[in-house]
Amino acid sequence: MSKSVRVWDPFIRLFHWSTAGLFLANYALLEEGSRLHRYVGYTLIGLVLARIIWGFIGSHYARFSSFVPAPASLKRYLLALAQGQHPYYLSHNPLRWAP
Repeated sequence: MSKSVRVWDPFIRLFHWSTAGLFLANYALLEEGSRLHRYVGYTLIGLVLARIIWGFIGSHYARFSSFVPAPASLKRYLLALAQGQHPYYLSHNPLRWAP
């Protein structure tokens, strides 16, 4: 039986779904310039600011320091892909964040 690992903590899950839902509501459903449209926009700004803070103090996979790979790990990942291997990562793979 395989062990389940929760990579994204509850805050990150809530942030992603809330951001997507609020953006879609503001874009497609709410009238531009309305009071509710503005409040949803302010809420989105608050969510982004909270995510930035969480990027420094949050769980291991939520921290910004785990996003950007070292050049050596990117090179190893690319070599493995060239050899037909597909290394497994719990979070984002090194190629996901390459410039």
